[in-house]
Amino acid sequence: MMTASDHAEDQASALVCASNPKTERLMAEPLAALGYRVQIGLFAEDVALKLKSHTYEVVVVDQEFDETSSGSNPALAEAVGVPAAQRRRQFVVLAGPDLKTDDHMEAFVHSVDAVCALADLPNLQPVIRRGVARQQEFYAPLRHTTAALEAIR
Repeated sequence: MMTASDHAEDQASALVCASNPKTERLMAEPLAALGYRVQIGLFAEDVALKLKSHTYEVVVVDQEFDETSSGSNPALAEAVGVPAAQRRRQFVVLAGPDLKTDDHMEAFVHSVDAVCALADLPNLQPVIRRGVARQQEFYAPLRHTTAALEAIR
């Protein structure tokens, strides 16, 4: 029989790193609505520890988290700096006041999967839904091949 804690282990998880409570709420609510178990990153060291101990399916980082610019954002650096195998399993979103939602070049510049303007955070749910679906479709052949190779071993 499956317990509530077993279900929590099977539930996809998300990490939110926000600079203030309002932004945190705007990031966390759409994730919860999509069925993610949301955890909050409190400060850079907390985020680093969480990313080392758990693979999150979605990580949303505020460009101003921990009062730094995106060029030296320690939470963002941790999220995109995880080992490649882990990075392929997580969808990283950077949110900021000067970003344009779904700007693929901006996402590339920041080494994230998607960017979202702070003003568009109320529309974060479809951004994540579309992005995660695209990522799963993109990596499906790799996952299938990796599983087949592991079965041979």
